[in-house]
Amino acid sequence: MMGDGVGTPYHALKRVGARAGEVIGVFGLGPVGLGAVNVARFMGAKVVGVDINPLRLGLARELGADHALNANDPNFQRDLGALTGGEGLDRTLDTGNVEATANLALDAVRRGGSVAFVGEKGSATIRPSAQFIRKEITTVGNWYHEWGEYDEMVAMIRAGFVPERTVTHRFPVSEGPEAFRLFAAGQTGKVVLVAE
Repeated sequence: MMGDGVGTPYHALKRVGARAGEVIGVFGLGPVGLGAVNVARFMGAKVVGVDINPLRLGLARELGADHALNANDPNFQRDLGALTGGEGLDRTLDTGNVEATANLALDAVRRGGSVAFVGEKGSATIRPSAQFIRKEITTVGNWYHEWGEYDEMVAMIRAGFVPERTVTHRFPVSEGPEAFRLFAAGQTGKVVLVAE
C-alpha cells in the first residue's frame, strides 16, 4: 500500500506544491488516482476527481472527493469551470495514462498552477502555447516516491490517514488471474493479492 497506493500520489502532490485549502484535480481514478484523492483529502485540499468510469467516480466520492465529474458528460467543461469561477484548478495530477487525461489536466489548471504527470504514458499531442506558455504553469514528471518519504507517510498514518480505504477487492494469490481480469475491466479500485 505504501508504494503506488500512497507513495506515488503523495510524492506527486508534494512535487506540485499542493497545500490545504487548494483545489486539486485528479484526472484518472484508477488505483493511483484514487490514492491521490485519499492523500489530497487528508492533506486538507478540496478534490475534484475526473474519470469516465461511474464505479470509480463513486469510489472517489466515498474517499471524500468534493466533486466527481464524468469527462464524457456534455456539461463537463461548464461544470468544471463553475467549480473555480472559471479560474481553473490550483494543481492537477494526470494519473490516467492516456492522452485525454493529459490534455484535460493541462487545460484545467489555472494560470500559474502546476501539473504532475504520474506514471507511465504513451505519447500525447499537446498545445505548448495555450497549455503551458500563456498560462505560465509548472509541469513535473512523477514516477514513484523517494525512500526518505516513508517517515512522512508513516506520520500521516499515525495522524489518522487510512491507506486501505482505496482497497475494494482482496483475492488469494491463486485467484490472481480473476483479480487482474476485474481490474483490467475497470470494475475495481485497488486490488490486493493475499498470500494463502
